Amino acid sequence: MPVGLLNIEPGDAIFGRTLTGRETGEDDILQALVLASGQLVEFGDGRELVGNFRASRDGMLGPSNARGRERPSMNAETGQLEGGTAFERSGNAHPVQNSRAYTIGLSYEKPTQILAPAVGNKSSPRLPLNSGLRMRQNVMKSSMGLAMHGCEWLPQEYRDRMEEQAELVNAPNLGIDRNPCFFTAQVNLSPAVSAADGSKVKSLLGKRQLAHDVIILIGDAFPIGQKLRLKRPKHLPRPSQSRK
Repeated sequence: MPVGLLNIEPGDAIFGRTLTGRETGEDDILQALVLASGQLVEFGDGRELVGNFRASRDGMLGPSNARGRERPSMNAETGQLEGGTAFERSGNAHPVQNSRAYTIGLSYEKPTQILAPAVGNKSSPRLPLNSGLRMRQNVMKSSMGLAMHGCEWLPQEYRDRMEEQAELVNAPNLGIDRNPCFFTAQVNLSPAVSAADGSKVKSLLGKRQLAHDVIILIGDAFPIGQKLRLKRPKHLPRPSQSRK
C-alpha cells in the first residue's frame, strides 16, 4: 500500500507488523532505530567504526574513474568488464532476481531448508581470498560492527531478548564475534535518478523491492503515529564522559 514519503527524525523507532498482526503491539517487530550521526561517535570506538565502514564502502565501489552508472559490461576488445562497481566486476557479485541487490551474508536454501553462505561468498580455507571476497569481508565486519555499536542505544530489555533469541536458535555471529541481532546482509546499488524516474530504482532492487506485506509504524504504536523518544541508556556514558 503506497504511503508516500515518511519524515523520520533521530530518536524515532520504526516497527513492522504483518497485515494479520494484532493491533495491541504484541506482534510488532522493530525494523529500524533512527540515530543522529553524532550519537554513533560520541562514545567508545564509534569514530573508528564509522571510518572503517566508509573505507569498506569505498573499496567496494572502486576508483571513481572506473565506476559506471549501470551494471558492468564486457569490453569486446579487451575481454574485461567495465563500468559498474569494483565489487560487481570481481566475479563474486551474484544478483538477486536480475537486480543490483547482492546478498553478502546468509541465504535460505529451499532444497535443504537450511541457512548457508550465499552464492559468491564461499571459499576454500586452502585458497587465498580473491578481491571480491575481501571486499565482502571488509564490508561485513565494518557494517556489523557499526550496527551493533548503534544497538547500544536500544533499551536493555530489547538487547536481552535479541540475545536470548539468537542463543535459542543457535544463530551464527555474522561479521563480528558478538552479533545477536543481524543474521544476513545485502548490498543494494542504484544510480541517482530523478523523482520522475523512480521506477528505475524499483527495477534495480528486483521483483520484491518494496512489496513486503507489512504495515510500517512510527513510534511504539500506542497510538499509531506516536513517536518514541529514546532516553540515553544508563550504561552509555555522557558525551563529556566518553571524551575524558
